[in-house]
Amino acid sequence: MKQLRNDIPIVLGNKKLPKTTAVLNICPASLCPSALLGFCQLKDISSCYARQEERVWANTCIPSRFAMQAYWDRNDAWSIARDLVAYNDTKRTKIKALRVNECGDFRHQGDVDKAEMLAYYLSKSGIIVYCYSARRDLDYSDCEHLVVNGSGWLAHNRFQVAYKLTNPEPGKWLAEDKDGNQVECQYACPGDCRKCSVCLSPRKRTTAVLLH
Repeated sequence: MKQLRNDIPIVLGNKKLPKTTAVLNICPASLCPSALLGFCQLKDISSCYARQEERVWANTCIPSRFAMQAYWDRNDAWSIARDLVAYNDTKRTKIKALRVNECGDFRHQGDVDKAEMLAYYLSKSGIIVYCYSARRDLDYSDCEHLVVNGSGWLAHNRFQVAYKLTNPEPGKWLAEDKDGNQVECQYACPGDCRKCSVCLSPRKRTTAVLLH
């Protein structure tokens, strides 16, 4: 992952995200509100890939994520948008999308409202802002620019973790959730965001992702 500037702790891409997607985390995985509140789709929280990263690379990963949290808390939506637009003005490879929270989740309603305002500002520069959130208890009714992929529930889209995934007929998948329930899905995640953009627009579609 490539950090933009020392004073902007946002990273570009990873093993699955293209380098045109920036990532900004609001909190580390070890403090994920969804895990603490019991909203996470995983049976075993310790299997969370983001938590595993923080255990394996604790000396670098955790400070980096806390730096992102501090940046988010210290700056308003307009300032963050201005930083990203200023970055694009100086680079040939432009940021086209911003993913809020690769790890962790929204801590409270203020985070959601701020992310929506950020999405509004960045939309004027052609940058899409999207997220995955298991915080079904928060209010997303005012999110017109932020694309919300509900983790285990339907927002603009639904992102469903599958412990077992079957494809009984074309265009239909059945995902078995952590409780053994069958969830009908219209799409199966290819596991590589460089090949797919389904989560970047509100389609009211349920996407299954096989647990890996």
